[in-house]
Amino acid sequence: TSVTARSSNVRFAGQVGGGSEAIYVLGNRAYVGEGPSLVILDVSNLAQPTVLGKTAPLPGFVSAVMAVGTRAYAADSFGGLHIFDGSAPT
Repeated sequence: TSVTARSSNVRFAGQVGGGSEAIYVLGNRAYVGEGPSLVILDVSNLAQPTVLGKTAPLPGFVSAVMAVGTRAYAADSFGGLHIFDGSAPT
């Protein structure tokens, strides 16, 4: 089967931001590595994802993201592991 035939049952729902190399979803929150920043999104409405918070740029591009409870973990290509409290993102 062609790619077009296999993807015909997938519908575009919404989009936020630019190039992303790391994404992790926990409940209604998506943790997205957007270039050198970690962005926390509310994805409860897929047609309109809402930015809840965004970090200042990290030393390198975010290459891996994980979240447990209210903590978000982001690894970047130069600065190692960064840990953020996502309980009240701004």
